[in-house]
Amino acid sequence: MHRPLADSRNRREPPSTRSRRWLTGARARATVATVVLAGLGATLVPAADGGPAAAGAGPQDAQTASVGRVESRGHGRVTQDVAPSGADVDAGVEPRAGEPLTVPDVLEPGTTTTVPVPDVPEGATGVLLDLTVTQVPRAGDACDPASCPDGTSASPRAGHASGVQVTLSGPDRDQVIVSAGSERVRVEARPRGFVADPADPASGVASAGHAGVASGWVVIIESDIYLDEPVPAPDPSANPPGSSTTAEKRSLKVSGTVLRDAGGTGDVVDLRGTNLGGWLLQEGWMSPAGEAPLARTGWTASASATEHGDWPARALDGDPSTRWSTGHEQTVGQTFTVDLGEARTFDEVSFDAGSSTGDVPRGFVVRASHDSTSWWDVGSGRGAGQRTTVHTDYQRARYIRIAVTEADPDRHWWSISEFRAYVSDEYNTRRVLTERFGTAVADSLIAGYQDAWLQGSDLDVIRGLGLNMVRVPVDWQVLMRPDGTMRPDEEAFRRLDWLLAEAEERGIYVVLDLHGAPGGACPWHSCGRAGSNALWSDADLQERTVRIWQRIAARYVGEPTVAAYDLLNEPLVTMGEGESSEQTRLKFDLYDRLYDAVRAIDPEHVIVVAAFYTWENALPPSDYGWTNVMYQTHHYRSWATHDHAAMKQFVDEELARLSQYRALWQVPVYAGEFHMGEFDDLYHRWLTGLNEIHAAWSTWTYKVRVGGHWGLFQDNASPVPDLADGTPETIAAAWARFATSGFVPNTRLQDVLRAASAPRATPTAPSTIQAEGYVQMGGVESESTTDDGGGVNMGWTDPGDFLEYDVVAPSAGAYRVTLRVASPGGSPGAFRVVVRRPDRRLGLSPTSTPPVSVPATGAWQSWTDVTTTVLLGAGVQRIRVQVDRPEWNLNWLGIEPV
Repeated sequence: MHRPLADSRNRREPPSTRSRRWLTGARARATVATVVLAGLGATLVPAADGGPAAAGAGPQDAQTASVGRVESRGHGRVTQDVAPSGADVDAGVEPRAGEPLTVPDVLEPGTTTTVPVPDVPEGATGVLLDLTVTQVPRAGDACDPASCPDGTSASPRAGHASGVQVTLSGPDRDQVIVSAGSERVRVEARPRGFVADPADPASGVASAGHAGVASGWVVIIESDIYLDEPVPAPDPSANPPGSSTTAEKRSLKVSGTVLRDAGGTGDVVDLRGTNLGGWLLQEGWMSPAGEAPLARTGWTASASATEHGDWPARALDGDPSTRWSTGHEQTVGQTFTVDLGEARTFDEVSFDAGSSTGDVPRGFVVRASHDSTSWWDVGSGRGAGQRTTVHTDYQRARYIRIAVTEADPDRHWWSISEFRAYVSDEYNTRRVLTERFGTAVADSLIAGYQDAWLQGSDLDVIRGLGLNMVRVPVDWQVLMRPDGTMRPDEEAFRRLDWLLAEAEERGIYVVLDLHGAPGGACPWHSCGRAGSNALWSDADLQERTVRIWQRIAARYVGEPTVAAYDLLNEPLVTMGEGESSEQTRLKFDLYDRLYDAVRAIDPEHVIVVAAFYTWENALPPSDYGWTNVMYQTHHYRSWATHDHAAMKQFVDEELARLSQYRALWQVPVYAGEFHMGEFDDLYHRWLTGLNEIHAAWSTWTYKVRVGGHWGLFQDNASPVPDLADGTPETIAAAWARFATSGFVPNTRLQDVLRAASAPRATPTAPSTIQAEGYVQMGGVESESTTDDGGGVNMGWTDPGDFLEYDVVAPSAGAYRVTLRVASPGGSPGAFRVVVRRPDRRLGLSPTSTPPVSVPATGAWQSWTDVTTTVLLGAGVQRIRVQVDRPEWNLNWLGIEPV
């Protein structure tokens, strides 16, 4: 059971029993560093003659290029030392030159290219990479045409770095990006060797030069990788002939509290995306599903007054030529009541006067009841035309009553030829189409809608926003017929296979989400069938769900574009109330059955488990022995969407809970759906907080036909199809209007997502880093803070816990570290600050400050500052706050040169 962090500092278990895996993790790729050739006066010596010069380029005098910043990002280091080819290589490095890496021959001004980083071989802990950037002649300068490349008449311009940038990219900074400035340049790269001593990765790092040309520059990028263990020897059986290296790289797996590619041994991958809601499962509020009339079997009707022979039942008989009528003029208080026979879910009612012109009330109210005694209002209106339609929120009731609140002044009677109730959800849309037109036509109409709703251009938009993942809500009837038999592969998987192929081309991962399980896993239309959660009580429906996941797993085992299997959407055993502990156990027992069914076929893909409604309605993976699982949460506070203060509190509380359970259960966390109201700043606050703890996220949703700041595209006012009376042709034409081109781009929300999905820059000193902005962590947990600025702080500190942060030091030297701390009774010798990645070339070794005490501040949320000093090398440095004594909180730390 959850204990509020502010109320107790008793740890959940002794520190000695908890995992202490705080190193970066064995990785199949090295991390490289960043050099920016921009202009602060350091000198790079040009390479010696004899390198891969442009054809005919003559020798030049030694040139200089300005170096604006020499940094070491991730765990890498860049050297400025350049020596002639053949310089000695120290003993710690195996001097094996690799094959040249494939890059474009010539890079045009203003363009970029990616230099792949070679894999680290067995036993190695890092890679050394030689990168040569050479100016290429361009048109306009005198040159012997016979000796100028590409048929130009230009010669190299001596001494111009011209804004060339060598930067770092990739989810875990594992790609070198070279950007040309105003000059044409040739980029060549070659791995020179590997760091071979896992005990001391920095030992023997060499400064050997790469032969180049007199008119170019040489940049040597060297990697300094700290690994938990050497890269293991490859398993031949894991890479059969014809297997894809790219596919292996993209394959995701859980590693502690993060996802890593290369089957869990590669770089951290932060999934950032959106839901493709409304595509393979329509929800009436956001999709143009249309209203499906409920079957009227078992319904009865009564009225406060009736004309002889025009009985109330005639309004339910399906014959528009018959009617119920009052038999005299309307009066306030007259009622017409329908008993649905049992509680049903509806979101619309209609009553039609048929040929009885004018027989509609001037004003009316629609009420609902469970027992025909206690009533609540669900809608109201004024009669206009012969047919009156009232849209309600989703309601569940047995009785529906219409009462006259204002009579017609022309003394018309009140007549109803047909009374209907409707619901808009995937299940009933398919049911009505099949009942009216047959299976083939119904399937064709659904297929036409799906092809219009999502197209390849939509994935271009998603990737253009910087997003790398889509969650795909799928209804069970995409794969299975209503009678429980499976649809053929070419029908069942046509759109999913198409999506995976399109997503793979764009570098997008796909989360497969069984949003609508047979019978319904939750009682709302969002689970495919409004008013039903029969999955939990029907053994046959559970067996169907097992077979569906077995089929999905068999289809996509080994498919790296599939990021995860999301087994059930918003599972809830009740009809909307909170769950008991017994109901939560029932829910997770079914999860365990589905987990086992998938794992028997697919042992590798990540499995997503829902903490729904809340973390208290979930059980930890250790209860069932699950591995390679990620826990998903959904975040809505519908009553506060216009209340900034309430929504801000909600954001901070939810971030704290995610961080808490991520650490407590040692699992990755995934905010699968959320809506932060109309507030862009709170969306930014939310997404920034998720990024800081490496939480996956996908906004709800890509497109909606209404407004409300929900979709990246919204506000399509086209009419939805009339499922009750429309023809196949009119229904198809209505659905065809809902391609994305018919929507309005929500540029505000798109801009927020674009900013949140951009690669996060390492802060440069002087800088303030929030405590939750760690890159590695062990043991501590988060909670909401009342300190200035709000947000969350890190707490529940125990000896051995730690937090690690990356920061760019502009130059080598002493830096003051200020920590914002709180402790009711103080904590003598509370922590040390350890420099984890020292620059050995500057004579620095791993260093630690003396113990720093946290004074007594009187309360967990009473704050003060303490300071200490560290020595940092230039470039990206990693510092660790190492906990030695318990009972104190950390809100932020500041780093500035002394």
